[in-house]
Amino acid sequence: MGLFGKKQLPPKEQVKVWRQELRKQQRQLQRQITHIDREELKIKNEAKAAAKRGDNVSAKILATEIVRSRKAKDRLYTAKTEINSLIMTMQTNVATQNIMGALRNSAKVMQYMNSLVRIPEISQTMMVLSREMTKAGALEEMVEDTFETLDGDEISDEADDEVDKVMVQLTQGTLKSSDSTKGLSNLEKKQLEEQEVEKRKKQKEEEDALHDRLSAL
Repeated sequence: MGLFGKKQLPPKEQVKVWRQELRKQQRQLQRQITHIDREELKIKNEAKAAAKRGDNVSAKILATEIVRSRKAKDRLYTAKTEINSLIMTMQTNVATQNIMGALRNSAKVMQYMNSLVRIPEISQTMMVLSREMTKAGALEEMVEDTFETLDGDEISDEADDEVDKVMVQLTQGTLKSSDSTKGLSNLEKKQLEEQEVEKRKKQKEEEDALHDRLSAL
């Protein structure tokens, strides 16, 4: 029995099943991208509203979420491209007499699989597929460390400029300058932002839920 619940198939039929599963994962990634797009639109509206009322701290927090969501989308689009390349590689080798051996000797197949098993949204299925391919002789056995998923789409300090650009784009210059943070150290500014975040959490449950959903992407 195969790991996908099917009996062992002839090599060409087995590869066909794998390609079908990969296309299914592509559709799953596209659904995730569509979901992120919808959430990002909501956050854009929140950011504009925050800027309009002069709430710069909240606007920047929301802009950071937008940068994070765009980073997540870039990762998912890259995964979709890698899946498509993997499907094409399988298709190219279908006519090969020893198709499993050809796939096993393909550096590209191993490269794509190494990358795809680390994508959180599809990692479980891709790990199952990798074991199925290994069992069939189409893939070298992958070390367990390879199965570690990527960390969340965290925003580094170096991304502050990108966040600021998003704020300007979203608000079209409507952000009001804030005198409350002038003369403060970076640590004091950070503490002030943390206090504002806590205040927003208590006042806006809906916004909180939105942030939590994005953090989970």
